[in-house]
Amino acid sequence: MADGGLGLLGSFVAGAKNTIQAWHSLAGLANLSADWSDVIFYAESNADWAHIGPVVAVLNEKHGQPVTCITSDPGDTILSRHHDLVKPFFVGSGIARTIFFQTTKAQAFVMTLTDLDTYYLKRSQNSVHYFYIFHALVSAHGAYREHAFDAYDTVFCVGPHHISEIREQEKTYQLREKKLVEAGYCRLDLVYSASQDHLKELRKPGATEPVVLLAPTWGPSSMVGHCLEKAIDVLIDARIKTILRLHPMTLRHFPQLPEKLEADYAETGYFRFDKHLQAIDSLLQADVMIADHGGSGLEFALGLERPVVSIATPAKIHNPGRDRIALPLFEDVIRKNMGSVLDLKDLDKLPDVVLALHAQFSEWRSNLAQTRQKNIYNVGKSAEIMADYIFDFVSSKKGKSS
Repeated sequence: MADGGLGLLGSFVAGAKNTIQAWHSLAGLANLSADWSDVIFYAESNADWAHIGPVVAVLNEKHGQPVTCITSDPGDTILSRHHDLVKPFFVGSGIARTIFFQTTKAQAFVMTLTDLDTYYLKRSQNSVHYFYIFHALVSAHGAYREHAFDAYDTVFCVGPHHISEIREQEKTYQLREKKLVEAGYCRLDLVYSASQDHLKELRKPGATEPVVLLAPTWGPSSMVGHCLEKAIDVLIDARIKTILRLHPMTLRHFPQLPEKLEADYAETGYFRFDKHLQAIDSLLQADVMIADHGGSGLEFALGLERPVVSIATPAKIHNPGRDRIALPLFEDVIRKNMGSVLDLKDLDKLPDVVLALHAQFSEWRSNLAQTRQKNIYNVGKSAEIMADYIFDFVSSKKGKSS
């Protein structure tokens, strides 16, 4: 059999195995005891746990709360490594998952998945309270779809901008009022904590050889479709060490891109591709980030207190009703406070901009710390705030039913 045939056979066998496992999980979920069905977390992929996993950990370790964790990712690490108070299930992305969503009896159902009840993943036919945790710092009315959060009961907000935006959406579309909690952002806390732990290892201000992290978003706003190779060229020509970190969706749609770029640039000695998307080592190693319209620049600037060059690619707008919400986008407003904004036509100036920002390393640390304090809730404590809220909610439900 040709290699292609073997590959197709392997894919078919893996798919069949996953389908069987998903239906087996559905049967197991239907027989969960009350303790295990009180709190359920769902992850579309392993990457979601960076945003919701810390909340699970606090529920387990501080409150002793059992948590059932559902995943659609067959390679999800939670299936093999987890706390004793976590019970994991793989439900896939097909009919078994759809049925699970429609029939779950969870008291608290927690996700970072948007557009609940808009497409084929519907609210349960039972009385379930849905909690949403943000997976980006960006505004709620630009990068997300028009009705991304309508079906949630409680939204854990990153900062004041989310509360203003969601309230305005409710007013504009005449929606029921959701419970909005001043929560914070787990991913930012992780980055901030890591930067503090490695503070002595960080580069000293004024180092003559800055390290740059290129972190494009995906889709029409990405540098990948506009200027990525041009940006790499001018940085390498200026002998600035450059690390490239691509978005998972870019890797999915352009799987050959890393190999091509490494072939073109690796021998220069100034280029490296970061393959470890869940780790934050490349963030810690970088002095300046170059980003576009994604959320990575916000995490870098507000988490590490280091400046960002924002390349002015087209705005990342997935909401056709964007103009109905009379509020600016947080990511646009805060850009000028994070570093420099550079037009596509001015890419030749990129090395000079990077060097200028790096020369003011100490000033940026101070300014960005103040910007974070003003715009983000509960820095360093977001997971605990969210876990406490969920635990109190479930406890109150049990009290009313006893």
